Amino acid sequence: MDPRAPVVYAHAMTRTTSPSRYVFAALCTLVACGLTAAGAQATASSSPATNAVVVRSASPGPDGTATLDAGFDFNMLGALLRLDRPRDARPRLAVRVSSDGVAWGPWRTLVFASAEGRAASAGHAGATASEPLWVGDACYVQYRLTVGGRPATRRTITRLRFAFINSMGHDAADALPATMTSFAALAGAATAGRSTTVADFPLAPRATSSRPAIVTRAGWGADGSWRHQRLRYARVRMAFVHHTAGATEYTPEQAPAIVRAIAYYHAKVLGWGDIGYNFLIDKYGTIYQGHRGSMRRGVVGAQTLGFNAHSTGISLMGTFGTAEPTPAMLASLEHLLAWKLSLTGVGPLGHATMRSGGSGKFAPGVRVRFNAVSGHRDACFTDCPGNALYARLTQVRRSTAALVHHRPMPLYVSAYASPQTITPNGDGVDDGATISCYAYSGATIRVAVCDGSGAELRLLQDWTTVPTGIWAVTWDGALAADGGPVAASGAYTVRVDATDAFGHTATAGTKVVVNVTVSGVSVKPAWFSPNGDGVKDATTIAYTLDKDATPVVIIGPVAAPIRRFSPSRQVAGTYQVTWDGLDASGNAAPDGRYPVTVRATDDTGRATVARSVAIDRIAPKPIATKPWLTVKANARLDVPYLVRDRSARTVRARIRVTDALGTVVRDSDRGWVPTGRARTIVFRDPTPGVYHLTVTAYDLAGNHEKAPAVIEVRVK
Repeated sequence: MDPRAPVVYAHAMTRTTSPSRYVFAALCTLVACGLTAAGAQATASSSPATNAVVVRSASPGPDGTATLDAGFDFNMLGALLRLDRPRDARPRLAVRVSSDGVAWGPWRTLVFASAEGRAASAGHAGATASEPLWVGDACYVQYRLTVGGRPATRRTITRLRFAFINSMGHDAADALPATMTSFAALAGAATAGRSTTVADFPLAPRATSSRPAIVTRAGWGADGSWRHQRLRYARVRMAFVHHTAGATEYTPEQAPAIVRAIAYYHAKVLGWGDIGYNFLIDKYGTIYQGHRGSMRRGVVGAQTLGFNAHSTGISLMGTFGTAEPTPAMLASLEHLLAWKLSLTGVGPLGHATMRSGGSGKFAPGVRVRFNAVSGHRDACFTDCPGNALYARLTQVRRSTAALVHHRPMPLYVSAYASPQTITPNGDGVDDGATISCYAYSGATIRVAVCDGSGAELRLLQDWTTVPTGIWAVTWDGALAADGGPVAASGAYTVRVDATDAFGHTATAGTKVVVNVTVSGVSVKPAWFSPNGDGVKDATTIAYTLDKDATPVVIIGPVAAPIRRFSPSRQVAGTYQVTWDGLDASGNAAPDGRYPVTVRATDDTGRATVARSVAIDRIAPKPIATKPWLTVKANARLDVPYLVRDRSARTVRARIRVTDALGTVVRDSDRGWVPTGRARTIVFRDPTPGVYHLTVTAYDLAGNHEKAPAVIEVRVK
């Protein structure tokens, strides 16, 4: 079995440990009735696993809300359901996820669409399926189901199922293909010839634009065993633009895993036999081949109900209802469209008349005139590709046409902030935002931070000439360039104004949320020794909330914490938690340094502050490198010593000199000295006799030496 393939995992409703290092999926039936849907049956014969079972749980509560433990870590989920009456009002399913069942993320709405009429039916009449939702890392899901504005009941909903998928495993590096460092990309060669055809008419059937770099199916780890249908082809006459309706925050390493999880959800859970989209584009501008055969020919995918034939579907990875697509995304979308449409002579500014196969919005057989580059919502009852992305399509068509015809780009700019929520507290985690901008032609630009009313608060960049392409500025959350006060918690707009040599103007904006809900985070002591000696046996983590929020304190890596404190929602004020050095199982945590993460979630998002703490139970060991020394009266003697400590780099050393009667003649605090390195103290005494130098030490965690080092000096 391919270790990257999602595996349907049999589990009970209690928390369990996932048995594989790589990829898992689980189908969970939440109401104990009804038939299984085609392509998503929880039987050994229909999944790569040999012991898959249907998991049943209680029905939703009176308010339609319930919590489900997936039984393993997952990073993507989807939902399928059947309505008693297919013409009922649209169902609404809100979900939020948690890694521990205590601290929950924000509510997200899963968008349902009919599962009929696409590559393969995912059920009988009335079957609907949600778009898959990338959640990053979770173990639990809480859901709230309503139909027609009322909480769902057993009578209203015949069946609700969740599909949980983990396409990364516990270690992302284990699940990602080795080709992540060298993509199996197809770099197209530019073709010669300039077209002078009017944009509204078809171009000659040849590629007039070079093929962009595209990650092949092998590059993102497609599993050929998921396919179960023969390819069908139809000449491409237009393109539909989609969004995946998942998370917009993900790393470059997670992006191929998102593609794999979507592929499994489409191919195996919904039974479409392959990923529905022909191409996908991540936020970093990387293009991925979707459905098999999409590179050169017009393969029929499963991306726009009723209009899959004669169209190619391109999905941008994320949700773009209010969030803007990144400049890199838009640039890749335009280059991909310019190449793909030119293969069959389609003008980006033209139109295509398509015959409906039945989409809900258009009855079967109806002829519909679309823009050559249209949004999913133009053909079906859906919000896809989101308001923000849909609003960009006019400019996408114009820019694509300019690429095809090798003409100058029209003046247009776009902006995108990453991260979109910042916590400017100086801990090095999301302290500022990078504003990436895409200028479609050479322009002079100005960038400023504005409040909700549009009033300018800070100028980030004055009028500067930039070439065509992507460029960036940063905002550290401060209201002045010299590091003045940090902006208060809330939403701000970074506005980009542009003008070109012809006097044309353009404006773009992107939202940045400042969240300073949690502050004043301290860990005292930063080094402690939980050994029961009464000295620094625990550490206290204090934090201040400037508004009502739900905090969580994580000891250790966020993905695999040693200990987690999850208080309930707290009002504004100062709080503290005490860690006794035990892990979540009650066992002593090993010595070492641990990250401490304090998170607070409120109505503006989540603020994070990072600190660290160290456990050190090892006592320092003073050593007399020369235990016996002799010196003449009044002569200088450099007495050597050192202190060893495997856990501490420095210790506080002290040397006490006593005479033969035990009288202290000198007491020297040597300060914090490095461990493992020889040190000396100067000894000089005019009185003959025997003297003892006693070396003691303690470390930052409060550990004192078990036995001092004693050096005997005879003065003649």
